[in-house]
Amino acid sequence: MREEIENWWKQAKKDLTAANNSLKSGDYEWACFQAHQSVEKAIKALYMLKKRRSPFTHDLTKMGRELKFKKELMISLIELNPEITKRKLNRK
Repeated sequence: MREEIENWWKQAKKDLTAANNSLKSGDYEWACFQAHQSVEKAIKALYMLKKRRSPFTHDLTKMGRELKFKKELMISLIELNPEITKRKLNRK
């Protein structure tokens, strides 16, 4: 595994641990942010592994579509990424 991919994956796991710690301490907004960061970094690691290039985006749904995620997972990504999804819908 390329070092860059491994670094994204390791940071995703650290962010998830931090999110759980924030949740336990009642810092809910921070926990949400850290959880979102964890998901984004994990998807970027997978994207780079599968596509052999960086996605150059923060759009979870775009990366999910390009990786052909199943519908159930895409629904979760839309829920995690509401502002980007809303902007896309308003452009149509």
